[in-house]
Amino acid sequence: RVGERGQLEFTSTASAFFARIRESSTFRWSDAGPVPSHYAYERKGLGKNRRTDVRFDWATGTAANIAKRKPWSLQVLPGTLDKLAVQIKLRADVRQLIARGESGPLVYHIVENGRLKRFEFELSGQESIETPLGPLDTVKLRRVRAADSKRETVFWLAPAHDFLLVKMFQQERNGTKFELEIRSLEQGEAQG
Repeated sequence: RVGERGQLEFTSTASAFFARIRESSTFRWSDAGPVPSHYAYERKGLGKNRRTDVRFDWATGTAANIAKRKPWSLQVLPGTLDKLAVQIKLRADVRQLIARGESGPLVYHIVENGRLKRFEFELSGQESIETPLGPLDTVKLRRVRAADSKRETVFWLAPAHDFLLVKMFQQERNGTKFELEIRSLEQGEAQG
């Protein structure tokens, strides 16, 4: 969605049982990709409700969570992304990798919970998957972790839908597994 001053907004919602998560990233697009200005995250239900409200100030090179429960602020470098804007950047970068016949790695610096984290991904092939939208041909990505890590994260992006994330699998250190899968797709009209 296009908002005021040419800002773009990308929103994602997920729900399961009695829980609901809504995330949004507001950013402008530059030659290097998304430049975030605001990231919002809200989880309701099952356990504690949680809210994050991060504002980026590129003039001072800072990102700050202004949510009341856990405020923080930290210095960020150009190219730093929020947890949702990284999906937009990843989609653009995967499109370019495939066009060049390469597999990565793709490296990103992301603001999360008051820290700057490094995420690295590599393409790991193509796979046709079944979804509620029907069968989709996808590009599979794995998050690169230390060789001894028991965590695993896999993304499936659909080239037919501009490399949209349509499935995600994660296994935690303790063996807990969860999976997210696209159930519907809505594309908003540009608004000014």
